[in-house]
Amino acid sequence: MIKLALIGFSITHSLSPRIHSIAMEHLNIEGTYELIDLNTNEENDLSIHLEQKPSNEETQIADILVLEAIKRPKRTSSTHNDKQFLYSGKLHYFFNLIKPYLSQDYWGFNITSPLKEYIPLAIKHIKNEHASLNHIASNTLFRSNGLWTCVNTDIYGAQRTIQQLQISENDTICILGGGGTAKTLLYSLVRSNKYQRIYVCLRDETQLSPFIQIIPVLITIPIYFCSRAPRDLVLNTYKNFARIFTFPWKKRVEVAQQSSVIINTTTLGLHGESPLPLDEDYPSVRAYFDILYYPYETALLKKFKNDGKMVLNGIDWFIEQANESFHYWTGKHFNKTIIKKFSKEYAQLANRR
Repeated sequence: MIKLALIGFSITHSLSPRIHSIAMEHLNIEGTYELIDLNTNEENDLSIHLEQKPSNEETQIADILVLEAIKRPKRTSSTHNDKQFLYSGKLHYFFNLIKPYLSQDYWGFNITSPLKEYIPLAIKHIKNEHASLNHIASNTLFRSNGLWTCVNTDIYGAQRTIQQLQISENDTICILGGGGTAKTLLYSLVRSNKYQRIYVCLRDETQLSPFIQIIPVLITIPIYFCSRAPRDLVLNTYKNFARIFTFPWKKRVEVAQQSSVIINTTTLGLHGESPLPLDEDYPSVRAYFDILYYPYETALLKKFKNDGKMVLNGIDWFIEQANESFHYWTGKHFNKTIIKKFSKEYAQLANRR
């Protein structure tokens, strides 16, 4: 009996329980997939907690921990800084929320933002493939030899999205948001080397400096795992880094108007709001992608669709990452055609309510 769950905040709209249940049924796998919505407990009120900014000491410890952990090919036992950060700030808060579930008989979890950016710091085992990304943002936990291991399966959704948007070396890309999804996209774009410039607009302006520090880590990770990095790899690293720019949220309209592809990685649109003003013109935009799939068409997506632009929602991304998570838990992939048909119909139905 396989026991799986999605852990996060305000996740009652998620399709994950439905598609994984369908997948298990089609593959004759006995199991369950639950929703663990941390917002059901008033003590876990995320909005209240996130108003409490970490101290300078906590921020410095976090930065050191991330950089040092990424440089290690394999996670080792906790250092003093690991323990110090584990019992301070947001990591302490988030890890304590999911810790009770890790000791239960679950086979695996999906985790949503902001958990996906903090929990990998508390998990000792990181999947080596795409190791730099897994350290920074992991959306899947699975048991390996009895130990919890974290991995980022969003990478498969990101790669699929880049292909569908037909992103080329001539595109200037505006990424709205700076969370785990944005970092995954950035990682994928850098590896594909298909962009002219990348602009990242961060909603939380206090995260500008930490995000800037993360960029070279995502780009240069191959160097950490090579005893002698090839000269062209090093040169290409600096070339890529020079084409990535971060901006505060208040500059997002100006930045978007200079971009050919806009990608929304925030939750703005989930309840009718928009990450960009709907009454503005975006003359340079040829394509818009929204990570949201519920509603099926957000207000901003509809605007670009009516303007004749290429538009994509997050259905394909969602299915790609879910399929890889499912494989880590069960050793099998599900039929994406069946799952996509159900997901699309459900999301469209919800959009009409």
